[in-house]
Amino acid sequence: SPTMTATSNIPPPGPPPAAIPAEVAYIDDGNLYFMVLGSAGGELYEVLDERQLTNGNNTVAAAISPDGAYVAVLNVFFQQYELAVVSSDGSSFSSLVAPADLYTGDFDPPEEGVTRTIQQIAWAPDGETILFNTVGNFQFGAVPQSDLWTVTLDGELTELFAPFEAGAFAISAKGELLIATDSELFRTDLTRSFNETLLSFVPVVTYSEYVYQPQPVWTADGEMAYLVLPSSDPLADNPFVDLWQIPAGGAAELAGTILNSSFTLADHYLLSATGALAYVQQPQDDPDINLLYFGPADALLEYDSGTQLQLFGWSPAGERLLYAESGDGSWADADLNFRIADQDGNVDAYFTGLGAFRAGYWLTESQFLLVASEDGQAATIYIANLEGAIASLKLIQLEPGLVVDVHLPG
Repeated sequence: SPTMTATSNIPPPGPPPAAIPAEVAYIDDGNLYFMVLGSAGGELYEVLDERQLTNGNNTVAAAISPDGAYVAVLNVFFQQYELAVVSSDGSSFSSLVAPADLYTGDFDPPEEGVTRTIQQIAWAPDGETILFNTVGNFQFGAVPQSDLWTVTLDGELTELFAPFEAGAFAISAKGELLIATDSELFRTDLTRSFNETLLSFVPVVTYSEYVYQPQPVWTADGEMAYLVLPSSDPLADNPFVDLWQIPAGGAAELAGTILNSSFTLADHYLLSATGALAYVQQPQDDPDINLLYFGPADALLEYDSGTQLQLFGWSPAGERLLYAESGDGSWADADLNFRIADQDGNVDAYFTGLGAFRAGYWLTESQFLLVASEDGQAATIYIANLEGAIASLKLIQLEPGLVVDVHLPG
C-alpha cells in the first residue's frame, strides 16, 4: 500500500526544557505538525519548538502517545485507510495497518467491495500499543458491526474482538478496558483474559440507521470511569438519563439520574474526567432556545441559554467548562463568543470577535487553545488564559478537517 515518509528537511529539536507544559499535534492541509508550548517569560505560553512530521497531504487524524514520544496518524488514500506511527521528533515513520489488513466483504449480509473505516484510535498506557476499531464504510449510514484491534509499534496486529462483538471503548491508565455496545457495558483487558459484564440495557432508539453506543470516560489516574446512558426512547414520555460510575475493578454504581431529559446522537454533552456533566437541551415549550446545564449529576445547574450553544471541553480537573454561544443562531457571525465558566456558574473569561468557532482545548487549569475561522477555509489557533489574555499561534487550513490533539506531560 502507499506510504508516506517523515520530512527530513526539518532539523531535530534540541533538548526539551526541564518542564514541558503542553505538546500539540495538529493537521494543516493534510500534513501533521507537532509543537511544544511552554513559558518563555510572558503571560501566555509560547511555541518553544515545532516540526513537520508528515508531508503526504492525506493525514486525517492524530493521537499523541502517553509519553509524547510518538504520534499515531490515520492516513486516507482514495477511501482506503492506513494507520501509521511517526516519532514526535520526526526521525522515524512506520506504516502499521494497511488497507489490505482490514475487512472487505465480511459483513452480514456479505457485501463485496465495502471497506472498513478506522474509527477510534487510542494508545495503551505502555506507549507501545495502539487500539483501534472499525466500521463498515457504507454509502448510507454507518453500520457499526464494531470490532477491536491492537497493533504494536513493531506492526504486530491482533484482533481482540470480531465484528459485532465490540463497540465504543476506553482504556485506563492502568490498562483496564471498558467496551460499550448498543446493549451492554463490559470490562476486559488487552489480552482478553476475561470478559465481565457490568451493565445490560435496552438499545437506544435513534430513529435512523445509526446505532447508539455510549462512550465510557476514565479519570486520568485510572481509578474511576463514567458512562452516560439515556433511556431507550428519546420521544417517549418522561425520558431520563442515568450517569453511572465504575470504580477500577469494581461494579457499576448509579451516580445520578437526570429526569425529563434524553440524549441522542444529535444532542451535545460532555462528561469530564471527574464525573461532571455538561449538556445542551432544547426545551419542548421553546424550540428556538437551547439551555446549558452542567455540574455533578446530582446537582446540575441551569446556567446559560442561546439559540446556539456548542460545548468544547472540561478543564483537566473538571472545574471549568469551555463552550461557545451565539445569540442570533448563526455560527458565521463575529458576535459569537467563547465562554469559560466554573461549576457555580461564574464566567471566568469571555472572548468575542474571533469569527466562527471551531474548537477549544485545555492546556492547564488556566490556559487553553481556541480555534476560530473567519472564512470557513482557514482557521487560527489562539492561546488564551482566564485573565482574558489572548495571542495568535498558528494559521491552518481546515481541509481535510480540523484535527488537534493535546498531550500534557506528567
